[in-house]
Amino acid sequence: MIDTGSAYSTIHINTLRKLIRQPHIIYQKKLHRTANNTELRTIGLVKLKINIRNIPTFILAEVAIDLCTSLVLGNDWIRQNRIDIINTKQCISKRQGSYVVTVPFLIYEDEAYQVLPVHRIHLLPEQNIIIPVRVKIKNADTVIFTPSNDLIGKKRLLIPHALLKVEDGISWITMINANESSQYINTNVILGTISFPPLASISLPLLPSQKIERYTTPDIKCRACHERYVSKKQLFEHLRQSGHYSTSNINGTNQQVPPEVFDKIKHLVEHIENTRVRQQFELLLIKYAQVFDTSKSTTIRSIVKHTINITSTRPIVQRPYRKTTAQEKIIADMCEQFYHDKIIRPSQSPRLNEITEKDNYPLPRIQEIFDTLGGAKYFTKLDFQGGYYQVPIDEEDKPKTEFTTRDKLWEFNVMPQGIKNGPPTFQRIVNKLLGQLQWNCALSYIDDIIIYSKSINEHLHHLEQVLSLLNHANFRLNVTKCEFMQEKIKFLGHMINENGISPCPDKVRAINDIPVPSNIKAAISFVKMAEYYRNHIPNFSTLAQPLFDLTKKNAKFIWGEEEQNSFNKIKQNFIIEIITPIS
Repeated sequence: MIDTGSAYSTIHINTLRKLIRQPHIIYQKKLHRTANNTELRTIGLVKLKINIRNIPTFILAEVAIDLCTSLVLGNDWIRQNRIDIINTKQCISKRQGSYVVTVPFLIYEDEAYQVLPVHRIHLLPEQNIIIPVRVKIKNADTVIFTPSNDLIGKKRLLIPHALLKVEDGISWITMINANESSQYINTNVILGTISFPPLASISLPLLPSQKIERYTTPDIKCRACHERYVSKKQLFEHLRQSGHYSTSNINGTNQQVPPEVFDKIKHLVEHIENTRVRQQFELLLIKYAQVFDTSKSTTIRSIVKHTINITSTRPIVQRPYRKTTAQEKIIADMCEQFYHDKIIRPSQSPRLNEITEKDNYPLPRIQEIFDTLGGAKYFTKLDFQGGYYQVPIDEEDKPKTEFTTRDKLWEFNVMPQGIKNGPPTFQRIVNKLLGQLQWNCALSYIDDIIIYSKSINEHLHHLEQVLSLLNHANFRLNVTKCEFMQEKIKFLGHMINENGISPCPDKVRAINDIPVPSNIKAAISFVKMAEYYRNHIPNFSTLAQPLFDLTKKNAKFIWGEEEQNSFNKIKQNFIIEIITPIS
């Protein structure tokens, strides 16, 4: 941008680093006063070469960290390089000998463009989020966002005015829910408008001043070594190289990120080829690093607790099984560790499941899950760390989980593995946690969550929404079993991509390696394993009928030609690579 009202030429530090990887900056901090009496901070000077067509020009420009545009060429550049500004022809010209070149002005349009959400927004009470928005402009370096007064007044949503950058019709704005209840915003709601700034205001012209004022740099610094940085991006690069891992370096909190967690996060995103996208995901995961820190046992914050409704009031009494001394030592050590982790507590039964009333809370139908994933291109899978051990048991029901060791009585504070109704309790908690995200951008099946999106920007937003909810609920994830930003992912025994689903190769091999059944138990095992993938095999019911007959009550095991043919045909269907399109 050329501005005749600016005494000095100024370039934004981010623009400079895009143009020159390691620019030579003469560091000299200054505080300038602009024409409208606001402040502009610069960190030094840099020599720039600017070509007008094919004629080079030069200027020693100020380097700013908070300039609202990429580059301002002021009167110093105009004067030193003898640039002519021809307002009547709306162009500038530069003469070199007998050779003259001209460059026309680029006139910004005065039209205001509507800003709408990319997808439906769910804001929790008092939540502060950054959301993607869409506009009818392809690309723009600097536009002015003006929020909708109706939205602010009626819904009590705080949306600040902002200078935005638009890329591929997408930008990002901050939104705060000032209510004590959740708020929902549909994709047709106008959040505000954007417009191009007038030339006079975008440049914030610098006034010449004899007085050079010092200023304090923004507090973007490493909390470990106290080195300050111009931007969070530069700070992040320093953190990657130095190993000073702390979320206080990223988002202002005081939580330390263990080096092993940071290393695992880096490993989780190293497959992302695009550097900018990889760094975006890495920063996001570091921001929510707490959900990956399993160094301490935790229980979730949830109004839903596991309850145990029994059909008998008779107490369950069972003597401990006889064990060797070595086995007793292992059990004692495990109980002490569980006690330390607050998983169990001293008490004043395997048979508990027999008298526990069944919880009929429905689990999602697997085929419905696969149908919902249709059209998605990017996937992330989250796995809970010892999922059951994060769910508290209702205080009144803890004594019902009593178990004995050689010399002590214990009872569980959290859901033990294998307890009846554990899956429906966990599913109920996760469903309540995900809320409106469930079936829109995230799906859960007991202790597995899959996040699915059509674009990278969408996926970043969806992932942050889910991680924010998990972090607020104090959930912990098993970082070694999570997968992020995948175009092909394994979920519930299937491989999923944008083209469809297919049985996992290891499951196919396992089915094909099953020998001919020699008894009813082996036949039932084969039928159940194959039946899980019945949607991939045409006419499966008819094909497998001879084997189904063997699973009937009081059926005798007779393996004849009909059963063998059914067995062989089912296997043949698994030999062929089956890809079922997702509708």
